[in-house]
Amino acid sequence: MTCPLNSPTDFAPPAAFGRDAWTGRLFRWLAAGLIVAAGLVAYHNSLAGPFLFDDPAAITNNPTIRQLHWRSLGNIFRTPGGAGPIQNRPVVNLTLAINYALGGERVWGYHAVNLAIHLAAGLILFGLARRTFRLPRMPQSIRSAADLLGFATALVWIVHPLGTESVTYVVERTESLMAMFYLLTLYGLLVGATATSRAGRAGGFAVSVAACATGMGCKEVMVTAPVIALAYDSVFISGSWRETLRRRWKLHLALATTWGVLAAAIASSGPRFHTSIFDQGVTVRDYACTQFGAVVTYLKLSVWPSPLIASYGDTLAHSAGEILPPAVAVGLLIALTIWALIRWPMVGFIGVWMFVILAPTSSILPLPNEPIAERRMYLPLAGLVAGAVAMAYWFGQRALERLGVGRWGRRAIGLTVLAGVVAPFAWLTVSRNRDYQSEMALYQDTVNKRPSNHLAINNLGVVYAGQGDFDKAIGLCSKAIELAPRFAVAYCNRANVYAEKGDFTKALADCDRAIELDPRHALAHDTRGSVYGRMGDTEAALADYTKAIELDPRAAQTYFSRGVVYGRKGDLDRAIADYDKAIELDPRLSIAYNNRGNACVRTDDISKAIADYTIAIELNPRYANAYYNRGVAYDRNGEFDKAIADYTAAIDLDPQAAQTYGDRARSYLMKADYARAWADVKECRARGGNVEPDFLQKLRQASSQPD
Repeated sequence: MTCPLNSPTDFAPPAAFGRDAWTGRLFRWLAAGLIVAAGLVAYHNSLAGPFLFDDPAAITNNPTIRQLHWRSLGNIFRTPGGAGPIQNRPVVNLTLAINYALGGERVWGYHAVNLAIHLAAGLILFGLARRTFRLPRMPQSIRSAADLLGFATALVWIVHPLGTESVTYVVERTESLMAMFYLLTLYGLLVGATATSRAGRAGGFAVSVAACATGMGCKEVMVTAPVIALAYDSVFISGSWRETLRRRWKLHLALATTWGVLAAAIASSGPRFHTSIFDQGVTVRDYACTQFGAVVTYLKLSVWPSPLIASYGDTLAHSAGEILPPAVAVGLLIALTIWALIRWPMVGFIGVWMFVILAPTSSILPLPNEPIAERRMYLPLAGLVAGAVAMAYWFGQRALERLGVGRWGRRAIGLTVLAGVVAPFAWLTVSRNRDYQSEMALYQDTVNKRPSNHLAINNLGVVYAGQGDFDKAIGLCSKAIELAPRFAVAYCNRANVYAEKGDFTKALADCDRAIELDPRHALAHDTRGSVYGRMGDTEAALADYTKAIELDPRAAQTYFSRGVVYGRKGDLDRAIADYDKAIELDPRLSIAYNNRGNACVRTDDISKAIADYTIAIELNPRYANAYYNRGVAYDRNGEFDKAIADYTAAIDLDPQAAQTYGDRARSYLMKADYARAWADVKECRARGGNVEPDFLQKLRQASSQPD
């Protein structure tokens, strides 16, 4: 049975907030402000966290975001392959390119955009929930409090700790940005379907289709949006599938055509098979059986968000004891959803919302490294919160009425309960954000909660390596390998640490094992090339770097590394060609400009060298070596004042660099500033540097001063 919309009065402001339209508008503006304020409070400490987990692959090692120009949009939309975090997600890649253009790798800017996306999604949810609660199919008591219930829904969702991974972990804007466009798709549909003018309908539907198409470029889960839009229309607006298709078949067909955007994104960079069952040895059964426990975990965290874990690892359920209890629970939930769809469709839609949105990642299309990931509940949580708020209000109001509690008393109790939920959730979100303040804190927290998570253990080992604690790093990488003997990345990381310690035999053995496990692993070849380079075996290093480039032609760092080896070999033309390619792929790679400048000095192209050093300094104003090298170039060019200025800048940045004092002394000699030349000679010696006898002889003769 359908219940068509009869007139615009079906959508009048709820009586609970007065009949005056201005009062209702004032409340909505106040509610929106409180939602934003609550989000800012909950995430105020999320802006300083470093890049974590997949962030470097998406940002610092992603050459496609280095240039933001209309001519480079093709590269931005052809996202890096290899199952990277932004593969097939060109819209997210574009937002990262905008971030990079505005602030380079300054991490707070990326966090600020993530927070802005989350707040925008919260406001859209407020509008969607408020308008949905006002629809004629809703009980009168719900309609009369639609603004308050929409506010409560968005407020709880915006501060819920389960959303922290999607907001505070930079690259997971794939989830939040997709969710924002998903909600906007439904909002545009609702606005268009309930508009009383042709222009209003056209505008709403245009927003819906545009949002759906854009969301397809954010994350593959958006594939469910046309399905959910059809279900939402049928349950809340039209009242039946038949009526929905009769009234708005063109709109739903247009929404379905946006699947073409996702298909085009996949075609441009390839399917994400490297993270699927097809090359990881994970069976459909193992993954699907694990998802029963995953869904139960998500539901538990929705109600009681603790403990929150950044990475659950790739632990799969195998035993009957691990599979059967959650399978029974999920089976009952699915049965209840189907039954509710028949008896109370609006209640059943909550289950449809959750199960359909989770389906792409919580079914038989596995990501074996992450069978469970909290970020997957970011969008499903919105529907669960809306349903919980509406049902709590409906049952609560009826119970309080029977107890004789008056209207204002019921409101006071409702707001008290809301505050009692929002305040602890916000506090837990602030607390969780502290775990993201450093790599060490987050990875250690993850290892503490999931001791068998080889991914987190490996990452913790990398952090210790960066701090110079090589023994601890080797132990952690070895533990990761023990837990996951086919985890090639851990072998590469341990190889790097062995190389730092000078144990090249073990380093090569680890690289060989990584390549044996995955012959097409570009990082493994790059790592072995680095080890050979440290050993002085230039031919072997060049062979591995060339293979790595063949496997990943857009790896700017590998071109740079091969250029370094060519430079050591004296093949300056090839070195410069590799530096050129590295700079083409990553125009902000300052070290490539510096090294190309060095090669130009060796070919006596001093002007080109100075230009390269200047760019390197512009990109990295604290690049002491680039100042020093430009000083040498200016000195060779006879520009001694400029040389002295650059040597001085290099010394300010690195006061212990003995050679810089010695070279500045040479420039002072050429300027006949003998006192300063002798002072620099003294500083050079004090820091363990050597001064050439010929230079000292010239300085003695010129200054008539003994050493």
